[in-house]
Amino acid sequence: MAKENCIISLQGVTKIFDGTSVVENFNLDITKGEFVTFLGPSGCGKTTTLRMIAGFETPTSGQILLNGKDIIDIPPYKRPINTVFQRYALFPYLNIRNNIAFGLKLAKVPYETTDKKGNKVTKYRKYTKEEIDTKVKRVLKIVDLEGFEKRYISTLSGGQQQRIAIARAIVNEPEILLLDEPLGALDLKMRKEMQLELKEMHKKLGITFIYVTHDQEEALTMSDTIVVMNDGEIQQVGKPKEIYDEPNNAFVADFIGESNIYTGTMIKNRVKFLGAYFDISDEDKEKFENNEKVDVVVRPEDFVVTKKGAGTVDGVIISKIFKGMHYEYILHVGKAEVIIQSTKEFHEEDVVGLEVEPNNIQIMKKPFTSNFYDGFLTKDYKVEFADAEFEIDVTKLYKGSKIDEDGVLLDEKGNEIYTEDVEVNVNVPFEAVTITDDLDASDINGNIISMIYIGDHYRVLVRTDNEEDFTLDTEYLWNENDRVAVIIDKKMIEVTPKGAKK
Repeated sequence: MAKENCIISLQGVTKIFDGTSVVENFNLDITKGEFVTFLGPSGCGKTTTLRMIAGFETPTSGQILLNGKDIIDIPPYKRPINTVFQRYALFPYLNIRNNIAFGLKLAKVPYETTDKKGNKVTKYRKYTKEEIDTKVKRVLKIVDLEGFEKRYISTLSGGQQQRIAIARAIVNEPEILLLDEPLGALDLKMRKEMQLELKEMHKKLGITFIYVTHDQEEALTMSDTIVVMNDGEIQQVGKPKEIYDEPNNAFVADFIGESNIYTGTMIKNRVKFLGAYFDISDEDKEKFENNEKVDVVVRPEDFVVTKKGAGTVDGVIISKIFKGMHYEYILHVGKAEVIIQSTKEFHEEDVVGLEVEPNNIQIMKKPFTSNFYDGFLTKDYKVEFADAEFEIDVTKLYKGSKIDEDGVLLDEKGNEIYTEDVEVNVNVPFEAVTITDDLDASDINGNIISMIYIGDHYRVLVRTDNEEDFTLDTEYLWNENDRVAVIIDKKMIEVTPKGAKK
């Protein structure tokens, strides 16, 4: 069901380039006047989604509704939508007034008149010079550059050029303004100033802003609603505080702000992590089963530092940084690493206690703990998946079967079983997967596309050239985009017939 006062709705939108899904089953309703930010790492589909809204790309499937009407077949110039890009594309040979007025000079305004027969008809005219001047002065006032009409682009700072790009986009009074990382070319100080100015412009204009960034601070500072994306899919939609305080999963927690993320176990209405049992909220007690594995998130500011032995766990301070309003400490609790923020001053090698209020412990269901693939058997009793073959004990697939002295698979009645091209489900646990930079070590090669620190190890996602994903846990630090070979322990591969429960 669409939001009340919804201006634009994306329903089941998918975009595929060369067989690769860049945006997948994207569903989102945006309210008139809302400031919505698409937030996520590079390559997650943010800009592609924005370009589909603008009309520069056509969805492979799904609908984009503007005020309830599908606009997929409407060209960009006929949509009441304007875009501000990271590269402002201003005309250096025109002064500011003519840069802003460029679109107005091409636009045609409808007006009603009466023909010779007395019938009312709609005709189109161009804006007058006076009308253009009025509109240009209005938007220059909004972007705080009044009196700059006659200056040229080359005389402006980066921040001023960015404002002119916005002025040119809003002078036509669009219903929606799209902003594709417009602050990316600015230095840090100017970027922070422009974040506040953009938010103020949004209030003055009252139109819908859809903003794309990979900068979490920009998203938290400006947005009414944040849409966190990863790998072409929405991970979470919510208000900035909601996204920060109650992340849906470990990816969101890791991407939005600093987080301590751990693998935990639910045990009798408490959660065990960092080698200790922590009390949890009454709400969380009803969500999880006993002995269920979960992801646990605690923000650095939510750890309370106490005296040694007075908290739930003790930790050793190994690093201390003064950050103005607080100290940031890194502690070791056993083998796990903990980041905390505190106004109290301690020293390296101090042993302190840590505790957390139950409501400040965010507990999330693990999305999965194994890799699943569609595979098939070969005629020589191997399993093939992810473009590689592995030896398995094929007799486990057929009750009462055995391999005779000639190496032939027989059923319990002594009949030969033909396995070539038999489809199977393949389950590869995280712990069965390792990676190496020796690309000759395996037939499976791919690139690291994401990495999340989970307390005492990293959770790594490797994607092969044929779009097969492998998730694994490793104690070693890698870099995103590293090329690696994926090694699988064949003894841990689980194979079941198609139709059987994975």
